[in-house]
Amino acid sequence: MNRVEKFSRSISLFWLALIFAVMWCLGCLGGGGGGSEFTGIVSPNNSGGGDSPEKGLLSFGLATPSATGVFKQENTVIIPVPYGTNLSALVATFTVSFGAIVRVGSVMQMVGETSNDFSHPVTYVVTTPGLSRKEFTVIVRPGKLRKYFLASEEVLWNYAPTGMNVITGLPFTEEESVFTGNGNGFIGSTYKKALFFEYMDDSFNVRKTIPPEWKHLGFLGPVIRAVVGDRIEVHYKNMGSRVYSVHPHGVLYSKSSEGSPYNDGTGPDDKMDDIVQPGGTYTYTWDVPERSGPSQMDGSSILWWYHSHVNEPKDGNSGQLGPIIVTAPGMERSDTDLRPKDVDREFVQCFWITNENDSWYIQDNIDRFAAGNANSDKVAFVESNMMHNINGFVYGNSPLENMTMKKGEHVRWYMAAFGNEIDLHTPHWHGNTIVWAGMRMDMIELLPMSMKTADMAPDNPGIWLEHCHVNDHIMAGMSTRYQVLP
Repeated sequence: MNRVEKFSRSISLFWLALIFAVMWCLGCLGGGGGGSEFTGIVSPNNSGGGDSPEKGLLSFGLATPSATGVFKQENTVIIPVPYGTNLSALVATFTVSFGAIVRVGSVMQMVGETSNDFSHPVTYVVTTPGLSRKEFTVIVRPGKLRKYFLASEEVLWNYAPTGMNVITGLPFTEEESVFTGNGNGFIGSTYKKALFFEYMDDSFNVRKTIPPEWKHLGFLGPVIRAVVGDRIEVHYKNMGSRVYSVHPHGVLYSKSSEGSPYNDGTGPDDKMDDIVQPGGTYTYTWDVPERSGPSQMDGSSILWWYHSHVNEPKDGNSGQLGPIIVTAPGMERSDTDLRPKDVDREFVQCFWITNENDSWYIQDNIDRFAAGNANSDKVAFVESNMMHNINGFVYGNSPLENMTMKKGEHVRWYMAAFGNEIDLHTPHWHGNTIVWAGMRMDMIELLPMSMKTADMAPDNPGIWLEHCHVNDHIMAGMSTRYQVLP
């Protein structure tokens, strides 16, 4: 081959490589066009190896609103979009196998340009250069409005309603009676508190019945549930004697639904949510975008919290705390049952040394349960009001029937802590193990306001101990029991 032939061949190879590169960009990298912030989620059949014609549609999303598609089966894509989204003309962004053509009906689809009516499922037909043809059903799931009617009410709460140490099956010892004994200027195990309760509607006349599976919540507020894409509307009434609010974690809210008073530069219209007066009402609106739901290392649902934030330490120690559970899109059991469909049983637990000395109602409790006179030993009195509890129960006083599951069930534990620098907790399950963040464990670490979700597949029937593994916390009563039936 002479020099001219070599030069001509080099030029031909150059143009061939350039054409190949252009075709590659048009065929496979188009998903980044249209100004989208889309991050592709690859279908299960695209988990390894090179790009083959058989794969067809590799990823799918929407340009506006920016939304990511999730492959629920090989040929079905679910896309959650926010509540209130107009589905009649949405523009898609996607990536496909090299050289593939995409059509809806007879209309060729251009990445980031072609719009379709997604008020019903849309079938995308992907044809590869080898004439392999695959159909993909795209379902856009608009979020729903989830209404809750929440009230703060002042009630009496007993941390040890059985009057004994249920873990040992014996009466309280002298050391244990420090936290539970009433008399001689000590309050005992019953305190006035302000707890959250759920009502049927905004008349706030009829409380909603607590389902049996949620009675283990104890003094925690009711579960507020949503699916990614939903909007939560909390109709709140302060039925207490002090000012309170409702502040959420994790969800998306505007300044007018933050529920926390501080110097944030906002005007009066954005301050009405900060403090709700006794007898007053306010409606909080929270959205649940993708960033509020499960991420790559999570399961099908995760935990957040809501609580009063007027004076967070005192409000919390008074009892103003409850859980929020967000389920991944398409993993809810139905439109009205938002429990994850791959989970059989759920438990929410808060490990917490509730400091009743820092409650708004400490003087009320002294007057009512200590005849108006606190014990003269101030150190002993303060210690007696540090209630080392799980969901408001000490020394195993949570009823066992509320903590029961069956062997082989998929059990999800939503775990959290609240409180102060002493609230460093290590919940430990006897008899069974959990998986958290892909790791096999039989305990988990918690810090104040940390939230972790763990899964258990109980394989060991029996009545088992669960407790914080901090020695001082064990002695002070931070223990409970759970039961696995055969």
